[in-house]
Amino acid sequence: MLDDVFGANPIAQVSRIESTRRPTGARSLDVDQLRDLMGKIKLSEDCQRADLVDPIVLLIGTGLRRSELLALRWED
Repeated sequence: MLDDVFGANPIAQVSRIESTRRPTGARSLDVDQLRDLMGKIKLSEDCQRADLVDPIVLLIGTGLRRSELLALRWED
């Protein structure tokens, strides 16, 4: 019904956006730093009290976004 509405793809004529700024954000951790962090999280009374140990370990292990982690459902 709407075949051939455009004679050409208009996106094909758009150039790529380049940035001169370096990306910002957290730096990555090496293996030793990650092990140290996980150990501290598991021993943290604050994390245990707030029941955050398992979710944080799951985030580290899977790379899920927070919203994806919160959307998980466990089925028995």
